[in-house]
Amino acid sequence: HFFELLFDFVDFAVISKTDPADVDFSKPTQNFNDGSSLMTTPGNKVYASASQLETICFLNPSGEIIPYITIENIEKEGFWMDHSKAKKRVVDKDLLAEYLGKDYEEVKAYIKEKDLNVKRKDDLMKVFEYYGSIK
Repeated sequence: HFFELLFDFVDFAVISKTDPADVDFSKPTQNFNDGSSLMTTPGNKVYASASQLETICFLNPSGEIIPYITIENIEKEGFWMDHSKAKKRVVDKDLLAEYLGKDYEEVKAYIKEKDLNVKRKDDLMKVFEYYGSIK
């Protein structure tokens, strides 16, 4: 596995691991109640969907990697619509407080003041940027 270094602090680092994308190509069909189906797009258009997992982790001084949040990015392209979304799952919500230590309360106030959601990668990166600015 390859990891990307996102932040390097004195007592810990924040790293990211991105899994290979899972891509699926399929031809759309219209299913009927009787179990039959019919191709619904002219020219046999193919739908594409891709999903990719990214895990943001803490790296402690002893080299142990501890997952904090897993984000699944999903992209779908098709005849009726194109869209993307992200599913997020926090592995251990107490890790942020544990690693930020005595600065956690100040960071928590910043999160509230800026209305950030640490389940969103962009917001989480802002939290670590702020933490780095007060260290």
